[in-house]
Amino acid sequence: MMEAVVGQNVSLPCIVKNIAKVKVTNTEWSKRENEIRKLALYTPGFGVYRFRSNVSIQPVYYDAKNFMGTYLQLQEVEKGNSGIYVCEVTTFPFGSIRAETELKIKDAVRIMCDANNTVEVQSGENVTIHCKVFQHAQYRWTKNEELVSQSESLELWLVTYAQVGVYTLTVNTGSETLHEKFYITVLATTTTPTTSPMRDVADSSVTSQTTELPPTDTSVTWTTDVGSDVMRYDMRSEESSTLRNIAANFTTPGATTTLSAGNTTGATEYNG
Repeated sequence: MMEAVVGQNVSLPCIVKNIAKVKVTNTEWSKRENEIRKLALYTPGFGVYRFRSNVSIQPVYYDAKNFMGTYLQLQEVEKGNSGIYVCEVTTFPFGSIRAETELKIKDAVRIMCDANNTVEVQSGENVTIHCKVFQHAQYRWTKNEELVSQSESLELWLVTYAQVGVYTLTVNTGSETLHEKFYITVLATTTTPTTSPMRDVADSSVTSQTTELPPTDTSVTWTTDVGSDVMRYDMRSEESSTLRNIAANFTTPGATTTLSAGNTTGATEYNG
């Protein structure tokens, strides 16, 4: 009996090895179901004739003149390809020789895992990757060809940057060996910068209200509600806009500044 998995290519042999006293003249392949279903035949000098389009025949020669038999080739087999295949060889002088081969097609073995192939974690977290095949198998986890685990699961505790890398799972079912790779990476730690509660005076809002000063009142005095006189200023040397800038630079946050000039008074609020 021959075994294969779904999706594989299969070659069934029908070869006469001792041809010293035998002349092989023909091979014919069929499949036994409820009745014999012809598949293909090959005759030297005439070539291949196929009864089914999903099969092919590969002839085998000992040398240029001595025909030995054929391989029946099945491409990408499915479960329906399971069954008993019959090869009938016509020889001289012994006549027909029949050989039967049972072919069993199994579902493809797949490794089922509960994690993606790339695993990202924060430093200090735990990692568990569980994998399984639906039949008896041996498991082997390695990193840099060094054994890490021999169970179905890979378990890493309090992961650090030293554990970053590629981990390979090897599963041996007895009839085939499967591999799966996982890359574990530790995310970089990010910090949020703290914002100082102090605000620059240059970014503060200053509003000023004054009334036009008479031409004769050229001297002004700035005072605050948390102190006495701040300075005196001569209005003849600067414009009122400059006066407001001075207020912003000399006023205490949260205070109210009073401008006095003759009979005119203006209030400047500084919102620091």
